Amino acid sequence: MKYPSMRELYSVNSAQIIRTMRKDAGLTQKKLAEKVRLSKKSIENYEKGVDIPFNKLVGIMDACGVRKFTIDLVAGKVKVKGAV
Repeated sequence: MKYPSMRELYSVNSAQIIRTMRKDAGLTQKKLAEKVRLSKKSIENYEKGVDIPFNKLVGIMDACGVRKFTIDLVAGKVKVKGAV
C-alpha cells in the first residue's frame, strides 16, 4: 500500500479545511477573497489543494471568525469545529 506524502496530506486537508471554514462562515469565495485581500482565483486554488502559505491560512481563519479549532478527519470528510 502506498501512503500519501506529508505534502499531499497537507494540500488535501488544508483545501478541505479552507472550504469548510468558508462555508461555515457563510462566505462566498469572492467575499472571502475581498476580506483577506487576495484574488478569488487564489481562494479557488487553495480550495483545490494548491499549497497555501501559513500566513495566508491564518488570515483566512481570522476572516472566517475561527480563533481556535479542532479537526475531525472521518471517512475522508473534514469537520472544523471553531471557536470565536
